[in-house]
Amino acid sequence: MAFEQLKLFLMKPPIMTAPQPDETLLIYIAATSRVVSTAIIVEHEDARHAYKVQRLVYFISKVLNESKTHYP
Repeated sequence: MAFEQLKLFLMKPPIMTAPQPDETLLIYIAATSRVVSTAIIVEHEDARHAYKVQRLVYFISKVLNESKTHYP
């Protein structure tokens, strides 16, 4: 049962959403010595969840080449 639910969850791709005017955007940044990643997120109220649901607006990830890894 749990395995079937996991398979169904993994078969659904994440849904990106468009932000509405005057909506607050959240930005998450992750950086290592080799990679920089950024995700822009919006939060929406959902009656089915106790907390706000976060939806992806935009994501980008960049692998740094050798010359860019020498500078902070």
